[in-house]
Amino acid sequence: MTGNRTYRIVDEERIDGILRPIFIRNGGDFYLTDLKIFADGAIHYREWGDLDGLRSKLAAGWVATTLDEGARASAHDLASWRFGKVVTWITAEELLG
Repeated sequence: MTGNRTYRIVDEERIDGILRPIFIRNGGDFYLTDLKIFADGAIHYREWGDLDGLRSKLAAGWVATTLDEGARASAHDLASWRFGKVVTWITAEELLG
């Protein structure tokens, strides 16, 4: 998985990770946010969880790998728009690695 490097501090120890953009589906709208994956197995996708939690959110469609044409999208405090001619390049299985 490609992504940008990030980290968090836990008990004065640095835990390395990567982040990549994802869309969260909420109420029919899509919100651009970061998926953060850390070396200790912790994953942040607008809430803290683990691989099983991410798998569950993908299965429920809350973490979105498909986007609905005409749906509203938002990058908080930056912009909002509607999707047209949507093409995605990653599946849920690929996101899980």
